[in-house]
Amino acid sequence: MAAEQFKGSPSGRLASPLVEQQNMIVVTCHGYINVEALDWFREFKANETLGGNLKFYRTRDNLTQTQLAEKLGTTRQDVSGMERNSHPISKKTAKKLENLFKTSPAKFI
Repeated sequence: MAAEQFKGSPSGRLASPLVEQQNMIVVTCHGYINVEALDWFREFKANETLGGNLKFYRTRDNLTQTQLAEKLGTTRQDVSGMERNSHPISKKTAKKLENLFKTSPAKFI
Protein backbone atom coordinates (compact mmCIF):
# COMPACT_ATOMS: atom_id res chain seq x y z
CA MET A 1 0.00 0.00 0.00
CA ALA A 2 1.43 3.38 -0.98
CA ALA A 3 2.57 5.71 1.80
CA GLU A 4 0.44 8.55 0.40
CA GLN A 5 -2.71 6.60 1.26
CA PHE A 6 -1.84 7.19 4.92
CA LYS A 7 -1.39 10.92 4.35
CA GLY A 8 -3.41 12.82 6.91
CA SER A 9 -2.79 10.39 9.74
CA PRO A 10 -1.71 12.45 12.78
CA SER A 11 1.22 10.15 13.47
CA GLY A 12 1.82 9.06 9.88
CA ARG A 13 1.51 5.49 11.14
CA LEU A 14 -1.26 2.95 11.31
CA ALA A 15 -3.75 3.52 14.11
CA SER A 16 -4.16 1.07 16.96
CA PRO A 17 -7.71 -0.31 17.25
CA LEU A 18 -7.29 -0.41 21.03
CA VAL A 19 -6.38 3.27 21.28
CA GLU A 20 -9.00 4.58 18.84
CA GLN A 21 -12.00 2.35 19.42
CA GLN A 22 -14.48 5.21 18.88
CA ASN A 23 -13.12 5.92 15.38
CA MET A 24 -13.73 4.06 12.14
CA ILE A 25 -10.95 1.49 11.96
CA VAL A 26 -10.31 -0.55 8.82
CA VAL A 27 -8.19 -3.67 8.59
CA THR A 28 -5.76 -3.66 5.68
CA CYS A 29 -3.09 -6.12 4.65
CA HIS A 30 -0.66 -3.83 6.53
CA GLY A 31 -2.62 -3.72 9.79
CA TYR A 32 -5.16 -1.23 11.10
CA ILE A 33 -5.83 2.28 9.86
CA ASN A 34 -8.04 5.05 11.22
CA VAL A 35 -10.04 6.08 8.15
CA GLU A 36 -11.22 9.27 9.86
CA ALA A 37 -7.62 10.52 9.84
CA LEU A 38 -7.29 10.31 6.06
CA ASP A 39 -7.67 13.43 3.93
CA TRP A 40 -10.09 11.83 1.43
CA PHE A 41 -12.42 10.74 4.25
CA ARG A 42 -12.39 14.20 5.85
CA GLU A 43 -13.23 15.77 2.47
CA PHE A 44 -16.04 13.23 1.93
CA LYS A 45 -17.54 13.93 5.37
CA ALA A 46 -17.29 17.70 4.84
CA ASN A 47 -19.33 17.41 1.63
CA GLU A 48 -21.90 14.99 3.06
CA THR A 49 -25.44 16.40 2.94
CA LEU A 50 -28.93 15.00 3.45
CA GLY A 51 -29.58 15.29 -0.28
CA GLY A 52 -26.24 13.66 -1.01
CA ASN A 53 -27.23 10.75 1.22
CA LEU A 54 -30.50 10.42 -0.70
CA LYS A 55 -28.68 10.37 -4.04
CA PHE A 56 -26.13 7.86 -2.71
CA TYR A 57 -28.82 5.38 -1.65
CA ARG A 58 -30.88 5.94 -4.80
CA THR A 59 -27.94 5.30 -7.13
CA ARG A 60 -26.71 2.42 -4.96
CA ASP A 61 -30.04 0.70 -5.59
CA ASN A 62 -29.98 1.60 -9.31
CA LEU A 63 -33.12 3.74 -9.11
CA THR A 64 -33.83 6.73 -11.30
CA GLN A 65 -35.31 9.85 -9.74
CA THR A 66 -38.60 8.97 -11.45
CA GLN A 67 -38.60 5.44 -10.02
CA LEU A 68 -37.85 6.73 -6.52
CA ALA A 69 -40.57 9.37 -6.87
CA GLU A 70 -43.10 6.66 -7.73
CA LYS A 71 -42.11 4.64 -4.65
CA LEU A 72 -42.42 7.75 -2.47
CA GLY A 73 -45.66 8.98 -4.03
CA THR A 74 -44.13 12.25 -5.20
CA THR A 75 -42.67 13.76 -8.38
CA ARG A 76 -39.26 13.48 -10.00
CA GLN A 77 -38.89 17.24 -9.50
CA ASP A 78 -39.38 16.82 -5.74
CA VAL A 79 -36.74 14.08 -5.61
CA SER A 80 -34.36 16.28 -7.60
CA GLY A 81 -34.99 19.16 -5.19
CA MET A 82 -34.37 16.93 -2.17
CA GLU A 83 -31.09 15.72 -3.67
CA ARG A 84 -30.01 19.33 -4.32
CA ASN A 85 -31.04 20.31 -0.77
CA SER A 86 -33.48 22.90 -2.12
CA HIS A 87 -36.53 20.92 -0.89
CA PRO A 88 -36.51 19.67 2.71
CA ILE A 89 -37.09 15.98 3.34
CA SER A 90 -40.12 15.58 5.61
CA LYS A 91 -40.21 13.14 8.51
CA LYS A 92 -42.89 11.17 6.65
CA THR A 93 -40.66 10.88 3.56
CA ALA A 94 -37.63 10.02 5.72
CA LYS A 95 -39.63 7.15 7.23
CA LYS A 96 -40.46 5.87 3.73
CA LEU A 97 -36.78 6.15 2.78
CA GLU A 98 -35.83 4.22 5.92
CA ASN A 99 -38.04 1.32 4.88
CA LEU A 100 -37.01 1.48 1.23
CA PHE A 101 -33.24 1.66 1.80
CA LYS A 102 -33.09 -0.25 5.13
CA THR A 103 -31.22 2.54 6.90
CA SER A 104 -31.79 5.10 9.63
CA PRO A 105 -34.17 7.98 8.84
CA ALA A 106 -31.56 10.24 10.49
CA LYS A 107 -29.57 10.01 7.26
CA PHE A 108 -32.27 12.11 5.58
CA ILE A 109 -33.48 14.59 8.25
